[in-house]
Amino acid sequence: MSDDVPSLAEVMRRLGDVRTDIRDDLADLRERQEREWAAVSVRLDQLVTRDRYEAERVAMLDRISKLEVAVERAAERRGLDWRQFMFSGLIPAAIFLCGVLVQIFMARGGAP
Repeated sequence: MSDDVPSLAEVMRRLGDVRTDIRDDLADLRERQEREWAAVSVRLDQLVTRDRYEAERVAMLDRISKLEVAVERAAERRGLDWRQFMFSGLIPAAIFLCGVLVQIFMARGGAP
């Protein structure tokens, strides 16, 4: 045999080395893929959390605006209640009181 041609044992040893290198490379690739997948998974969870936060924020702002409208309506109603009280309670009572006072004044002999 010549010096350039490897022996069968040498070919088998090199083949074993190549198999070991491939196995190690695959293990490294698997570990890197798992790390990257974990990072992607964390990022995805953050995005889902952000989307849920935005949805809850929009819903909360909508509820706040509805409550503000309800408070404004209640304030308007209170103003209406006050005006109704004035027009339906005090003014007729004042007119009635004036009428009674005029009758008392006329009964005492007051001049018109």
